[in-house]
Amino acid sequence: MQQPLVMCKLGISRGGKDKSAFHTTNMIRHVKNKHPAQYSEFTAATQAKTLSQPTLTETLKNKEKLPEDSEKAKQITAKTAQIYGVG
Repeated sequence: MQQPLVMCKLGISRGGKDKSAFHTTNMIRHVKNKHPAQYSEFTAATQAKTLSQPTLTETLKNKEKLPEDSEKAKQITAKTAQIYGVG
């Protein structure tokens, strides 16, 4: 099992008790307020990726839920658990 990646000792709300409420919004808000240099890096990296508007087909494809047993879903779940120190 991987050790959680801990960059800050402050607690961050996971968004509630229901796992469907777990999201990265609170983590991003925390980084923005407590770690402005890292937030600047994050926004620069995400803005570089979103300079063009996606097509309708791309948008609809992104809305499709990944199968739970897909490799990409497993990677996303593992990284999210690592960020939140769960598991």
